Amino acid sequence: MSILNERIRKSLKNRLWREDIFRRDNYQCVFCSSVGGKLNADHIKPFSVIIRDNNIRTFEEAMLCDELWDRDNGRTLCYDCHKKTETHGNKKKY
Repeated sequence: MSILNERIRKSLKNRLWREDIFRRDNYQCVFCSSVGGKLNADHIKPFSVIIRDNNIRTFEEAMLCDELWDRDNGRTLCYDCHKKTETHGNKKKY
């Protein structure tokens, strides 16, 4: 992971986005309906694609990118369901 990606993922704005997604989905996986456990807030359009498509080069640009923080582009997944998505771990190259 690049330093920029790590900094974005550790940011307060990212933590708040994740909390918003979890709260909206009632801390429940949208695929299998499991509650609690190891949950992931997943970008439907992948994080890396948003960074690339918006030509984000700095932390400041990332903080201002509305698409990156769009709640409609997020979903709560349990760890097992997240692993099954076609984009988990950069399985699908864009």
